[in-house]
Amino acid sequence: MQRLMVLGCAAAALLAASATYGAGGPTPGIISGGPGVISPNAAVRYVAVSRATSTFVAAVRVHGGQVLRSRELGGSYGVQQVAFDGTTGGVSADGRTLVLASSVTGYPPATRFAVLRLPELRPSMTITLRGMWAFDAISPRARTVYLIQIKRNGLSYNVRAYDLALKRLVAQPVVDKSEAGDPMRGSPMARVAGAGGRWAYTLYANGRKPFVHALDTVARRAVCVDLPSAGDRLALRGTRLMVRAQGKTVAVVDTRTLRVQPERAGDR
Repeated sequence: MQRLMVLGCAAAALLAASATYGAGGPTPGIISGGPGVISPNAAVRYVAVSRATSTFVAAVRVHGGQVLRSRELGGSYGVQQVAFDGTTGGVSADGRTLVLASSVTGYPPATRFAVLRLPELRPSMTITLRGMWAFDAISPRARTVYLIQIKRNGLSYNVRAYDLALKRLVAQPVVDKSEAGDPMRGSPMARVAGAGGRWAYTLYANGRKPFVHALDTVARRAVCVDLPSAGDRLALRGTRLMVRAQGKTVAVVDTRTLRVQPERAGDR
């Protein structure tokens, strides 16, 4: 009984810990404590609480709040927020890999990512990259981690693929081939994942134009879908990606063609 009480108190402390934001530029940053990131089966919540030189990571049962496993990591890490709607990321769709991110530290600046094997929370590798980076997405079986490489001006950025098996960055950025040479700009307002975790759809605004960034995490390709107006939320209904603004649908993207559909009655 005493052990259960201790674990329950630990879970409450983890979930009550205030969020802290570390990265700058076109990313909401990382959070320490708070909601963490949910497993694909929605049964487990992974929470990271950072300290000055270490991080306490725990797997917490969603229903009941029991701490199932925990581990202390060297270094300061948190769960990455991937959009300003509060969506977090880092768990692969097969539920076997968790990626945590550090704040940008040092001079010259560098960013670290801790890769853990689940369900044991076993450290697998640490990725250290020069410059300002943020976690973006992960392929369903954790072959590839996608990272945001933030340029020095803090406004534009590239999506880069990191091959976990080969332990190296893929040389070329992941870009929409029709817009090669045009750097991405804007803020990630909302994120939804397609069935099976293959596709990551991100709504961007506050740049030159609003768009949906459709990332195929398996094929390592991306398509930017320009929108007629900006939104603040996404909802996926079958093959229809609904772009919402103030509770109304402002655009619908067909996920099969990655084109904006004509407005239909009932969309609003």
